[in-house]
Amino acid sequence: MLLSVNIRKFRSCNSVELNDMHELLALIGRNGVGKTNILKAIEWAAGIESLPSGIGPDIGSPIRGDIVLRMTLGNQIFRYAVAVDFDMEKESEIQANAFPAFFLKEELTIESDDGGAEIMIFSLNRGDLKVGDGSIAAKIGSLSPGGSAILALYPDHKVAPLLREVIAFLSAIRYYPLEEIEDDGRANLFVSNNEFQTWVSTRSKTQGANKLILLKILDLKLNRPETFNELLALLGPDGLALISNILVRTFEIPAALEEESKKDQTRKYHFIEFAPTGTKEESVYPFSSLSFGTRRIIRLVTSVVYDDASVSLIEQPEDGIHHGLLHKLIPLLRSYANPKQFLVTSHSTAVFNRIEPSEIRLVDLADGQTTIRSLTATELSAAESFMENDGPLSEFVESVQEQ
Repeated sequence: MLLSVNIRKFRSCNSVELNDMHELLALIGRNGVGKTNILKAIEWAAGIESLPSGIGPDIGSPIRGDIVLRMTLGNQIFRYAVAVDFDMEKESEIQANAFPAFFLKEELTIESDDGGAEIMIFSLNRGDLKVGDGSIAAKIGSLSPGGSAILALYPDHKVAPLLREVIAFLSAIRYYPLEEIEDDGRANLFVSNNEFQTWVSTRSKTQGANKLILLKILDLKLNRPETFNELLALLGPDGLALISNILVRTFEIPAALEEESKKDQTRKYHFIEFAPTGTKEESVYPFSSLSFGTRRIIRLVTSVVYDDASVSLIEQPEDGIHHGLLHKLIPLLRSYANPKQFLVTSHSTAVFNRIEPSEIRLVDLADGQTTIRSLTATELSAAESFMENDGPLSEFVESVQEQ
């Protein structure tokens, strides 16, 4: 799990330190103070090593940032530092169309048990890659990730198993804005088998939010029945009491083909329908016909059981969701913590009242820069006393924010 995050030069996060991270952590603050920027910074840093071909000019100007992630994997603590910066041409050489030369800096180390010198796994600066103790060096692209390069160039090096473990953890950090990029009901009535098989082989993320969730549910139904039943239990009467059943109906339709030899071929389609809890047995609806809040909950819970994320970065899970349901949602997330980790942003009193005072981080904006802090020891003691004698945690947090 992540132990700490240090963010510099990333959007509004000029100098932000997130320490003593728990399995469940809530970032609380008003709109526009930078809560999303903190999540996006973590996602950005974790995603660098999942780009084996490099950041490259094909995705436009790289995002500038300087971030350190400390994480515990097994019985070791790793420190991964990554930065993207640029060199401007000398003033006398700058032309009208001059563009800064971006470069990637990385360093991955293991902290020693006795507080001594860190053990170097690799370092990278402007394409100069050093492996282990530096006895192996190579020149790679200035925006090419060092870890992926080592696994490609030196797959049998002694640091390779450690690299694979770290990259697997970083690649499993997922950001969930829970937005609906598209809402085309017709596109979400069914999934063609060809579309499904193509997605299973590529796991492409280019689909709209609604279609992607149908692909995941279909994959669970066809290939992971135990996890599909787990999803049903979480959404069903004994869980969130939201969805009593998810029906997957498969149809084969003759293909309109001109070639005589292929006229017997068929096309297969899968229809995914949902039965809301409390409705008549025959009342089933396509995903796009469910309410916004219901779709949001299904998307979140499906992601929790399907994606197997190491760290889930969740934006405002309360949006569109009734307070009563939120009281069930937060304990559900907590039940999946360890080894999973959840970092959520929220404005909801229902969320505040389901977390511990030590799991709160207050986010604010000072002179245009994001700040973050935990409750002080005095505030933690006062919060516990307030909850015991006066009222819910949300009221205490509100009083602290007003000060």
